[in-house]
Order: sequence, then structure tokens, then C-alpha cells
Amino acid sequence: MSCRKWHALYGNLMAVWLMNVLEDALGELANQASDASFPDKIRSDERAEYDTFMKVDLPKTVRDMEIPNDIDRNLFFRGSNICHTARLPAQSRHLGILTESSMIGEDSYEKGVEEGHARHHPPEDGSMALVYAANERETCPVPIKKDYKDFFYVGHGHGWRQLTVPNDSEVKAYGTGEPLRGVIAICFAICNWNKCPKGNLRAEHFHEMKASMRVNNVTVRQMTTIDNCSFLKNADGHIWKPNKDGRFEISAKVHESKSYTRISSFVVW
Repeated sequence: MSCRKWHALYGNLMAVWLMNVLEDALGELANQASDASFPDKIRSDERAEYDTFMKVDLPKTVRDMEIPNDIDRNLFFRGSNICHTARLPAQSRHLGILTESSMIGEDSYEKGVEEGHARHHPPEDGSMALVYAANERETCPVPIKKDYKDFFYVGHGHGWRQLTVPNDSEVKAYGTGEPLRGVIAICFAICNWNKCPKGNLRAEHFHEMKASMRVNNVTVRQMTTIDNCSFLKNADGHIWKPNKDGRFEISAKVHESKSYTRISSFVVW
């Protein structure tokens, strides 16, 4: 069987399975529709599951993960954090939290700029451009796709570009009142079929000094990579000091000619 036929068969079987699961879930919801206490029960069950998750020991597979020694594993998996992500679908984008914009909604959110435009027109305020790839956007008048791998973009010749995590809207929406501990990870945009175009810089290229990064004007000395994300490390380790406002101003600059970096998410614990 050819690869194309195999993927078609596998995709169709998965689609049938998902439709069966959805049908069962809708049937269960319909049976419970007349029960006024059902939403409260769902919330109660969710709280109970959350409390259980926060109390039980981490599984062995998690304990065995190669996480830097100066990062608390419980913080990594259970600690409060802010995920400053360009990817869609994300509530923070649809509600205008990421962009601090009045443009909200599933289809009327702030979409950023097209990659070709961003390459030659960096934002005048020195920020990292929020960018989408035009070839991934559909032209159908009725949206049928919500999942897009958007990213923050810094190109050669743009100078230092920065963003602050968390922004005011993220603090208001997701803040717990507790200060963030200063563990920072960045996730680079995923390349289709794991084949990145020429000039696309990732963690290994930062190590080669083709690009640089700073946090609150302190140089990032190393990136400790786990899967597609990398923990930022300074001269003393993986813990970063916040500025006087409790925030982290993250800056990047590309040194290599005809190159750029694309970062999908910044996560701060």
C-alpha cells in the first residue's frame, strides 16, 4: 500500500472514531440537559480532579525527564505560569489578551502581519512582530480551520526586538497574585515536516552566535533544549530576576545575514 493510501485510510478511520466519540458525548449531554445541577457537578468534578493532580506524586516517566537540576520539577508541571503564545487557537488571542487589543472574537481577533511584510517592515516601537504565514491562511469565506502556527518574528537588520511577559492583560486574566519564579522557556515555530527553510534560526544557531537573546538586559548564555522548547540560562543558571514591575522583558537580535528567528511561545513560571 502506498504512503498516500495508508494515510488516507488512517485518517478516515480516525475521523470515524472521533465522530463516534463526539456522538456519544452529545448524547450524554442531551440526557443530562434537564438536570439543572449538571453544570455544577461538572465544575465540582473538575475541581476534585485538579486537587488530586496537585497532591499525588509525579509519575516515574515525569521524574525521569532530563530537566535542569536548578528547576523544580513540581514547579515545571504544577506551578503557575504565563504562556505568551502566538499559536492558534488560543483564548488569549481570541480575547485580545496577548495583543492587548479591542479586536476580539474567533474570527475578528488581531491577526498580526504577513511574514513577507514583517521581513521588511519591523514594528516602529521595537517590539517583536506577531506574524502569520499567508500560505497557511485559507481563502474560504466560511472559516473551516482554526489551528494556525503563528509566531513572533525577528529578522536580520531589525536590531533588538523585545516583548514583555506577562503584559498587563495577562496579569489581569491569569495572574494568581503570587510572583513568578523566573524560569523561562521559549518554543520555536515548528517547521513543516521538520524541514526548516534556509536562514531559519533555532536554539543551536543561538549557541553559534548567529543570534542573541537577553532577559531584562541580562545576556542569555545558553539554551537547554527539551523537545521543541528551550529553557533560557544565564551565567548563574536557569532562574531569572524580574524587573521592578515583576515582569520579564525578553529581547532578541539576529546577527546572521539573510536570517531570521520565529518563536511561537514564551512561557514564564
